[in-house]
Amino acid sequence: MRSGRSFPISPLFGPPPAQGVFSAFNLARADIIAGLDAASSPALGWNAEVRDGSLQPQHVIRTSDTIVTITLPATATYDISAQETITVTVPASALVLAAPITGSPTFTVDAVAATGHVMSSLAAGGGLAGYGGIAGQGGGLAG
Repeated sequence: MRSGRSFPISPLFGPPPAQGVFSAFNLARADIIAGLDAASSPALGWNAEVRDGSLQPQHVIRTSDTIVTITLPATATYDISAQETITVTVPASALVLAAPITGSPTFTVDAVAATGHVMSSLAAGGGLAGYGGIAGQGGGLAG
């Protein structure tokens, strides 16, 4: 998963505290992360690798009095073979209402097949010609 994907959640509880004061929001960050739940639980899926793995409290930022932004970190170990559906539930600990709110609609993460390119081998008489003077005996790739 690439880094830098973020999404806001709201409404939050009251105005932020004075600078330097430890707030209830700081305590609610782990609850907010726990509320990002995938419907399925493959071994290398969202719940194991993102929610419970790479996503940390510092990725949950209070953007304003009513918005939290969650920035998803790059997670090289996240590897799914089928689409995952993620439900966001904002916990009561992060809301003035003191009751959880389940977001709608959900969002999905699609499985993408890896792609690659096969390059010619330099083995047994192969080589490259026209690339910085490298040439093999018996032919090879001409550039």
